[in-house]
Amino acid sequence: MSRDGDRRTDSGTPRKLWVDESRESERRPREIKRREDGERKRDELRFQETETREQAERKLWVDDKKDSLKKDRTKTLWNGDMEGRKRERTNTKEEKDWDILLFNMFPTNAHKRPPPIKLFDSKLKIIDVNPKNLSENTGSFVIGVLGRKGVGKSGITSSLLSMKKPKGTGIGVDLHVLPEGLMVIEAPPILNEQDNIQHTKMALFLLSVCHIIVLVADKHDLELLNYIKRVDELKSAIDQRDSKKDNLFSNTQYRPHLVYVLNKQEASLNLYNSVKTDFHQILDHSNMVIKNSLPKQSLIITLEQDETYDFNQEQILFHNVESSSNISDIPLEETKEEEINDLPNIILLPDKNDEGWVCERFETALQNFTNQLKGFPRMTTFGGKTSFSTSEKEWFAIAKAANEKINLFEMTWPKAFEFDYQI
Repeated sequence: MSRDGDRRTDSGTPRKLWVDESRESERRPREIKRREDGERKRDELRFQETETREQAERKLWVDDKKDSLKKDRTKTLWNGDMEGRKRERTNTKEEKDWDILLFNMFPTNAHKRPPPIKLFDSKLKIIDVNPKNLSENTGSFVIGVLGRKGVGKSGITSSLLSMKKPKGTGIGVDLHVLPEGLMVIEAPPILNEQDNIQHTKMALFLLSVCHIIVLVADKHDLELLNYIKRVDELKSAIDQRDSKKDNLFSNTQYRPHLVYVLNKQEASLNLYNSVKTDFHQILDHSNMVIKNSLPKQSLIITLEQDETYDFNQEQILFHNVESSSNISDIPLEETKEEEINDLPNIILLPDKNDEGWVCERFETALQNFTNQLKGFPRMTTFGGKTSFSTSEKEWFAIAKAANEKINLFEMTWPKAFEFDYQI
């Protein structure tokens, strides 16, 4: 015992001071846990409010569409056919079929798309979607849009949705569901230093659950192609570590189609040939479908003198053409049939080229490209089922299981998600 009467511990520390430090060390974890619980509850309340608002907007959209269709039918039946009007009002099944038929044939209210569904929160954690927001109708088809920041991803998404600007909450990742069964997911920007691991997980998620991956760049980006190759290899690694028979990734019948889009590039065949060479060299041995996915289209180049030349794509895109003063100087020799039947999934959306040839308007070229994506043949998906026999609810169950598998893989092998930028 010391002179002042304080008891000391074996280490010589006053007992009162030692007790205070012990209590402080016990109280600090409780305060941290209480603070984290409070933040989690606030996040849950905020997303519940967002989901409620989305449900209300979706209901208003459906009611507005039905009202507009009823007004059109009322004008048509205003010729005095009261019996026909009565029959139209009473037959609910016929009215429902008529609504669907009119909306598919005359999508005049394209700007009144249903509001998006929140798929991931701000921390890129998947959210349990309300089943009422998903349909049981079969025919779901999913397109994912990937790319760096500011390369034109939103423009392609807007064109797919037939909207000037996609309507979203600005928090997390939205799932846009169209009445014809098309679902569009625009991922956050990849290859940036902030939250790179989370964005890599998002890219892996899209490769696991999307039928088509649209890889967007504003210039030929070798680093981006190598990055998507690494993500595909990571997807294969998950397949090898999981020996279950019902593994979502082990289904060899399911291979996402990759389409490489160069946004607002010059109309240069030399550029196309250079991109094609790198594209095949990097991705030829990947598990993605990288060729023959899009229909063979014509390449139309309009000169300043309003002269239009229409050449078949397979006749000119496989020639190493040197710069010439006139497009008529381009040789149109016959090419090998193997080259014609192996067209890579590369799209150039040009404005103009170095010689000053003015190409078709960018908006027109973009719309033609997205129309090709919408008309894409429905392929085999998970479990050997075609996308025609997969509903939105079934797809979300698959997506949720895939996300859980990715998170489990990250816990067991976290270094696999640490990619180098200079590949």
